Amino acid sequence: MSKFFTSRKIFDNVTQIGGLGGELCYLIEGSEKALLIDGLTGVGSLKAFVRECTDLPVTLVLTHIFQLRPSCPLQ
Repeated sequence: MSKFFTSRKIFDNVTQIGGLGGELCYLIEGSEKALLIDGLTGVGSLKAFVRECTDLPVTLVLTHIFQLRPSCPLQ
């Protein structure tokens, strides 16, 4: 259990991950790789949390970035 993130399955291969501020990202798992759409705020270790959700290699795709929270892709 994480104090920074929550998760819920919305489809068999799609997990919605929520951050402390109500922001959301999505983990989509394929047969060989996973795709993480967006990176939340950089609070807590999203990378470690995603590792608890899947054993697949993960590619991060950002749909946007906030100047006040540029640290999320650096995890």
